[in-house]
Amino acid sequence: MRIVKDVGHMFRLSRQALNSALTQSMLVAPATFDVQRHPERNRERVERIKRVVSGEYIPCGLFDIFYGKLDRDTQKNIPPLSCFESYYR
Repeated sequence: MRIVKDVGHMFRLSRQALNSALTQSMLVAPATFDVQRHPERNRERVERIKRVVSGEYIPCGLFDIFYGKLDRDTQKNIPPLSCFESYYR
């Protein structure tokens, strides 16, 4: 029984470590997703990453770096060639 608990604990730590690493990964426009200035944008970004990790979302192509369509306000703050709306039509 103890071994099962230990394995379960290791899995949770592994999942937490993975989420942490992904949410701190390099961004195309770090100021756009800044945790303190734009907490909602960052929260949405983290949720998008979690959907990719879980297999719920499959990126549309090599340049689908935001894992889905961004709202207009967010799009204004990122480099023009980093978002291709044609992926999501």
